[in-house]
Amino acid sequence: MRALSQSIAHRLGPNGNTRALGVLVMFGVMQIADAWLTTVGIDRFGIGAEANPMLALPIVLFGPVTAMAIAKSVAVCGAALLYRFSRHSLLAMLTVMYMFVAVMPWAWALSVA
Repeated sequence: MRALSQSIAHRLGPNGNTRALGVLVMFGVMQIADAWLTTVGIDRFGIGAEANPMLALPIVLFGPVTAMAIAKSVAVCGAALLYRFSRHSLLAMLTVMYMFVAVMPWAWALSVA
């Protein structure tokens, strides 16, 4: 137990990767926001509103909630691998990209409709 607490303290302490862990958490938050907004958007506007053709077919086959859960789980697993292999800048760039390319357009579309 002591080794575990020391490992956690090392990771989150002053010499740890606190910022990188924060970026990973923010990536997860972006994925949750995108999944929720996409599901609401598809419910409101129909499947034609989904611009990603790689998601459109699974949404038709499995439904928006299942398709989003699978897609976002894969994305978060990929992000965890980037974090694990210290690709923190790439992870930060992807997080910002998701905010501007996925979350904000859905938020705007849903707010004006």
